[in-house]
Amino acid sequence: MDTNSTHSVSIQPAVQCLCGQPGLVGGLTIEQIEGFNNLSSLLLEDTSSWFPTTCMPQTTAIWWLLESEMAMDHELLRARYVLAMLFAGWNALDWTDNTYWLSERPICSWEGITCRDGILTELSLADHGLTGGEEILALEAIFAFLPSLERLDLRSNRLAGSLASTITITPPSFLTYLDLSHNQFMERLPVSLWNESRLMYLNVSHNPDLIVQVGPSPTEQQPPPLQELDLRNTIASGNLDPFCHETSMYLVDCSDALNCSCCLDCPIV
Repeated sequence: MDTNSTHSVSIQPAVQCLCGQPGLVGGLTIEQIEGFNNLSSLLLEDTSSWFPTTCMPQTTAIWWLLESEMAMDHELLRARYVLAMLFAGWNALDWTDNTYWLSERPICSWEGITCRDGILTELSLADHGLTGGEEILALEAIFAFLPSLERLDLRSNRLAGSLASTITITPPSFLTYLDLSHNQFMERLPVSLWNESRLMYLNVSHNPDLIVQVGPSPTEQQPPPLQELDLRNTIASGNLDPFCHETSMYLVDCSDALNCSCCLDCPIV
């Protein structure tokens, strides 16, 4: 379904510069500024470097929320904020399917979203034509605002930039499946995905500028190890041997920088 024409009237203003507020050209009212600042403070810890007229995905999302007439509790407000931010940052007007995104319909009906009991548990936008993302720190934002997420699948798009501002972000406690393969992510993959998560499946392959430092070694207090792992065509290093177990299915580019006696096609030395 091609939704670009269907939603162009309601969605297009929200992703244009000046963040969808026609009156911004002539100046903001005091009420508009107060509304923006109050909502920003409710959603985010630090907005000191932001201005209401700054054209960025985060401010676009806040203006869109302010235009909404929906009644929302805090959890739904946070979910709609991060989805609107991703919409703007990932150039959703050019997606292959953006059905119901940024509409007043429940987010559980939006393309690529699955819910359980009204709570968002899966975001699956594989091969949807997602582009950009350099300035939104996608993984950090998604983890922070979607705490019940179990599956995240963003494979086979053209997403770029850093995934997070720190290598120690905390994944959602329910997240077991993460696929970021075949994109253009760069810099470091957060090490917390190794030692603070319950991931059973992790695929970051074919991000040639993504740095993956394996470790630290698991301990008895850690969650069960990964069942499936794909690090091919990344800059991977470290020691995977402590993570190996009888059901491991690990795919890597064998090199002197990465030890893995259980990885498929890697010789045991």
